[in-house]
Amino acid sequence: MPGVENHVKFCVKVFGEANRELCYIVNSWMDAPSRKCGKAHRMFRHNTNFAIVDACRLFGDCIKKRSEERVDYLSKLPIKVYEIPETEKNKMIASMILQHLKLDGLITPDEEKKWTWNQLWKDIEKEIRRGNYFFDYKIGLEKRMVNIFRKVGEEKKEEKRYAQLLREMEEEKKKRYAQLRREEGQKIAEISKKFDLIICAVLIAAMVGGVLIAAMVSSFIMFDLGFGPEAILASIFVFVPILSAGIYLGTQLERRKMDQIRRVEKEYEKKLRES
Repeated sequence: MPGVENHVKFCVKVFGEANRELCYIVNSWMDAPSRKCGKAHRMFRHNTNFAIVDACRLFGDCIKKRSEERVDYLSKLPIKVYEIPETEKNKMIASMILQHLKLDGLITPDEEKKWTWNQLWKDIEKEIRRGNYFFDYKIGLEKRMVNIFRKVGEEKKEEKRYAQLLREMEEEKKKRYAQLRREEGQKIAEISKKFDLIICAVLIAAMVGGVLIAAMVSSFIMFDLGFGPEAILASIFVFVPILSAGIYLGTQLERRKMDQIRRVEKEYEKKLRES
């Protein structure tokens, strides 16, 4: 969809440098609602027949005939009746509007070529019979549409604010989740460290104690019987049970450590679900 500058450029190329000012006026008038409505500006001033009538009434040769007593049901303004003759200026304005609509992709080149001034009034007559006086009070209707777009804009702002609030809540939830995970990891590390130290101490004590007791037993045997296989077997029989007892105690401590770790994990899993 070309901008106003491009529309004017194409218009001047077709209608000549002498009509640059009129090209700018017509094309900028057609796209003026885009400043408030954005891409939805095509709802205004982009209907082929109504745009031509409005533009000719504003910038072309137009004769105001009378104001009727009837009041438009939308704008609450008197319905004005105009006479727009088929002059060269009006036909040029119509051609400019058709070119604008063609460049916007709203009509085809064939539709532009087939358009005639007489067909314009036939189409408008059909609209009038259907009760559509859109081109007579378009300004009032545009104001209503701008209010609608303003309301939609406020709703979008509210949606953005709500989305921002949700993002903040999600960020807070992630921070809380990370904090709980860190606390869980710290507790598990403390439990593991404490039990690992105890297990190491028990195993070392079992080994050292077993060695010492086995040495004492073997020394007594050697004192009575002298050095022989009896002393070696006695030391083995003493050392192995003591070491086995130490290993068993270490295994029990390891199980207790794992039980405590599982309790901590369940506790923090519950906290995570609650948060």
